[in-house]
Amino acid sequence: MDVHALADLRILHEPGTPAPSPSSVAGRFVLQTCQRHLCIWIADGAVETGAPFEGAEAFHFLLRVLCGLESRLRGEAEVLGQFRAAFTAQAPSLPGPLRKTLRDALQKAREVRRKHLGALHQVSYGSLARHVIRQRDLVTGLRGPVRVLGAGKLARAILPHLREYPVWVWARNAEAARGLAAEMEKQFRFRPRVLERPDEPGAAYELLCVPEAAGWGAPGPHTRIHFGAATAPEGAQAGVRLGLADLFELTGALERGNTEALARAEAACRAGLPERIPA
Repeated sequence: MDVHALADLRILHEPGTPAPSPSSVAGRFVLQTCQRHLCIWIADGAVETGAPFEGAEAFHFLLRVLCGLESRLRGEAEVLGQFRAAFTAQAPSLPGPLRKTLRDALQKAREVRRKHLGALHQVSYGSLARHVIRQRDLVTGLRGPVRVLGAGKLARAILPHLREYPVWVWARNAEAARGLAAEMEKQFRFRPRVLERPDEPGAAYELLCVPEAAGWGAPGPHTRIHFGAATAPEGAQAGVRLGLADLFELTGALERGNTEALARAEAACRAGLPERIPA
């Protein structure tokens, strides 16, 4: 770890999915997911405002993000893959000190996950969706189909967990939906059906892998899970509607069982920092 680069590390974190901020410029690493907009850079001595994390605190926060400890579903693994993909794409254009710092963070995060979160490999949005669908199956006797709206990174991470069901996929970008279906067939040997419209009838379950601003779709009798919203809207709704907070409440026992492992990961993230950081 280059302690001089670490001392100058800056991270701007904006929860949710805001539009890219003005800080998204050359020489800075940017990660945009369904939960956050992250901008990371090495300070060059110029006067700057708006970076809530600096130096060792910034590196510690980054480790927590990569270990899923800052995610709504604590310990989830998707964020590490999202970060790795973004880093691979952006690394050639990043300054050397920043590139090395991010590579060190990835290595440390993988170490923490391997030592302390290995038993949490099942904690992901895909496994969570599958858990809810299986529980609903016991009540309703249904076995799908599952309609997935969206073809981005979140949908790509969730679909492999749904191979036991008939899966339908729709996205505003039809080419992206077809590409996602082809990718699932190539990597996991199942091919979702690509829909021409998002409200095609017959789905028992619907997963919305889109921002909350996209809405909850038309009323329907099926179980609907919105991964971009915290909770379902108030008022009488047809069927079952669940947001992320609702999912976590239903599966609270899972996280309570993981408390000790998460605490060890927290401590390991803090222990991974250099003891002395130059001013």
